[in-house]
Amino acid sequence: MQGDYEIAFRTVLRFVDGRELPIRAKLFGENSQKVVVRDAAGKPAALSGYTQGRSEILDPDGNVIFEGRYYDTRTYQALTGDDALTRPASAFAIIGSMGSEGAFTPVTPSRLAST
Repeated sequence: MQGDYEIAFRTVLRFVDGRELPIRAKLFGENSQKVVVRDAAGKPAALSGYTQGRSEILDPDGNVIFEGRYYDTRTYQALTGDDALTRPASAFAIIGSMGSEGAFTPVTPSRLAST
């Protein structure tokens, strides 16, 4: 099991009418369950599991404009193959979705990059 963690990032929301809104986002991991995936030789190859926690989206002044729960149901992190379960430097990724209560659907960073 992985301990609690916090991830922060910045991005810009771009709207169809040309307006832009710089935002900061924080993800607070509160429960992360992982299993070790081993290769045919029995060496650790990856960590797979799920994470749940909460998220906050902040405006440029630091005011919270959205908060909600998130559930990453398919996390997968490659390992270097040693017994220490070392992750490659570039392997950190979150695959999942952010959920919210109410009618607002947040835009995830991966969806921002494709627009």
